[in-house]
Amino acid sequence: MEESDQFLSWTPQHWESNKVDCAKLLKNNSLWEKIPLINCTPLHCLVDKQLVRFRGMIQDMFNPEFYLSSYEVLNKVTGEKRIESGKYKDIAPIKPNEEITFESPNNVNSERQTFYCVCIPGLNQWAVDGHNASSSRNANFPSTAVKLDSDVTPSTSSFSPGNGSCNSNVNSVDKRTEREVEHAESCRAEKLAKKDVSEVKAKDTTSCAPEYPLNFPIPGIDDKSCLLKVYDDVDAFLLNEMVEVVGFLSVDPAIAVFKPNNDEGGNGSEAMDVDYHEEMALNPPPSLVPRVHVVAAKKLSHANPLLPSKCHHTWSSVSTSLLQEAKSIREELMLVLTQLLLGDQLAAEYLLCHLVSTIYLRNDTICLGQLSVNLSNIPTGNNYAKQLYDMLTLLIPHSHYLPMTISNMNKLTFRPKKDYKTNRLTSGVLQLSSNTHLVLDETALTPGQLDSNGVHNITALGNLITQQNVDYDFQFYNMEFQANIPVLILSEGKSLLPSDVQVKLKPDSTFMNDLDALFAAARHYLKDSMLDRIRKYLTVAKLADYSLSDEMQKVVQSDFVEMRKSNDASKISGDDLHRRLIVGRLLSLSMGQQTLTKDVWKRACELEDRRKASLSASA
Repeated sequence: MEESDQFLSWTPQHWESNKVDCAKLLKNNSLWEKIPLINCTPLHCLVDKQLVRFRGMIQDMFNPEFYLSSYEVLNKVTGEKRIESGKYKDIAPIKPNEEITFESPNNVNSERQTFYCVCIPGLNQWAVDGHNASSSRNANFPSTAVKLDSDVTPSTSSFSPGNGSCNSNVNSVDKRTEREVEHAESCRAEKLAKKDVSEVKAKDTTSCAPEYPLNFPIPGIDDKSCLLKVYDDVDAFLLNEMVEVVGFLSVDPAIAVFKPNNDEGGNGSEAMDVDYHEEMALNPPPSLVPRVHVVAAKKLSHANPLLPSKCHHTWSSVSTSLLQEAKSIREELMLVLTQLLLGDQLAAEYLLCHLVSTIYLRNDTICLGQLSVNLSNIPTGNNYAKQLYDMLTLLIPHSHYLPMTISNMNKLTFRPKKDYKTNRLTSGVLQLSSNTHLVLDETALTPGQLDSNGVHNITALGNLITQQNVDYDFQFYNMEFQANIPVLILSEGKSLLPSDVQVKLKPDSTFMNDLDALFAAARHYLKDSMLDRIRKYLTVAKLADYSLSDEMQKVVQSDFVEMRKSNDASKISGDDLHRRLIVGRLLSLSMGQQTLTKDVWKRACELEDRRKASLSASA
């Protein structure tokens, strides 16, 4: 076996005894990418205890889980004792003639943290395809049987989470001397897992709602999730962050949870049902939500599969090259955006600035770098708003389109809410990862009455736009979580919601004749090679470093003083200055410049003057 493929034979025991060497190998990015990715790999192609990857967003944090990191095993026939490790496992492998000595002084109780991780919400199809294609090209799957345990593993004992001890009952399974990693054997394992799930459903079809095991932020999404068991650097895992982890897969059907039969005694059934709801929510069937015992993790600075992570050693050279090409790419993109916005070049400039905006600094209640845009005077025919959004999904890695109908406002859950019955955080529409573009379509708004939930949802949207915070509902109190979600509002008149800038669309009548043909022409113009350049360009411009020189600070201050002298000082506020600085920053980055120049500052001021004049003319 080649050195680069050594991970195929890694086991939890091997990792523990060679942790330093294994960790060094995983720093090799090409080796990392050869590890199978759960996101696009069917579970029947994987096997229990295999090294795998998962990419997603941390959706929930569970209570710490106590387990036996070391435990004593007694051979009931010979009386021999040995010490086993329980790290990176959910099931304790023991032989039929052995048992765990739970009261042994050699046992060591330890703690690990469990995180519920879902696929990155709102990931657009081209980004999904890109990640999947990269994984398929690079991933190695064992083609021969690989011995995962050095000892015979004919029976198992499950580690019971949350009580610091092991489950005393031992589940009997087939005797074998090694675990096959052949396709047929892995299929059999998944069938057993599915059988366990079907038995749970057959026993009680109403006891566990579908959202318990999956719990995706965006309704109607059928995607993958997993439970991450983290042993080291627990504090580095934060809610709503995008991560990619490597760890040992745990999908043994023995860890499935079954509802106890309470029919015989009839006492305490209500309490047991409550416990079961929580147990089922925190320990969903492994065939639906596999476990990954994490050995290495990376925070993801973006979700673009065409680019390396910002912390990767190639990021600097790649980003520098793209910034040098930025002007030519920007011209191509401006042609497309101007056409999509019906010939309005001013609106296209602001939409481009919005697409590269992101929060780079928080100062008290001010979020520096965001640019929420309200595009008003949006046509209502031909489903224009939705078609515009569909075109934007071709350019950015992850986004979410939300028609602001009365039904959506009243029925959807925007704020995540703590469910104390299951001890889970029930996700909401606004629980999105950093730089997920949220497009609000007010043209879908129809007459109707908002109920109390609708009012709370509108308030949550307003707080997100103005403060980039989302209040999580813990029933007895609210907890504020920071967000970084660029918001684009499409409306007929001025939006009901706040925004950093309102841009009134001024359509050219020649573009209004056939909107379907307009969008079809834009798709035809955006060839694959051009799309890839634009996708990389937008991500790099969004994440590029930026600075304001001392010289330009003096120029800005001087111009601001002159603006207040030549205009009614009450109409030129600090907010106007802040807005012009943000537009100047985003214009600079969109042109591949990492500092503000006099020409770009002048252009930013001209754009703001034109935008405000357009709004005044139509007032």
